[in-house]
Amino acid sequence: MNGPGGIRRGPDGMMYVNHGVNPLASGLSGGGIMRFDPTAAEPEPEKVVEGISGLNGLAIDADGNFSLGREFAAGVLKIRPDGTKDEAWTAGRGPDDLTHFDGDLVVAGFRDGELIRVDPATGRSCVLVAGLRMPTSVRVPWGFGGHDPRSELFVTEASGRVVTVRVGR
Repeated sequence: MNGPGGIRRGPDGMMYVNHGVNPLASGLSGGGIMRFDPTAAEPEPEKVVEGISGLNGLAIDADGNFSLGREFAAGVLKIRPDGTKDEAWTAGRGPDDLTHFDGDLVVAGFRDGELIRVDPATGRSCVLVAGLRMPTSVRVPWGFGGHDPRSELFVTEASGRVVTVRVGR
């Protein structure tokens, strides 16, 4: 697998990895999504989606829909559990990474320094936080001591700084 980008546990307990992060590198024939059983003694990767280059961020909702950030793309690509693309909605603003939070999708907008909240059903979006410095990853703080996963997010920036963002309800 060339250029792995994101890894997430799916609602089925399988681990999903997207690959093909650098579409400009020679020798890459495209990217996609693989999965494997993390409980297997010798996990065997299985192709789930093929033929999409530049995949970076990955989130999976409770229904098994994949939300993918793509290098050099203007928005988020949604792939249904059956492998079909739903490109009717995007989050825009140069997405890098994404996660599910409080029923919505939160996208790290690298170029504009924003966290964008997206309704996964409609694709409608709004800026949740502005003023970040090249955010590269966003995560819900599950199991991090006194941090509240219902109202906080962790954001890493290209500088290496980790920021805690408090989200009002």
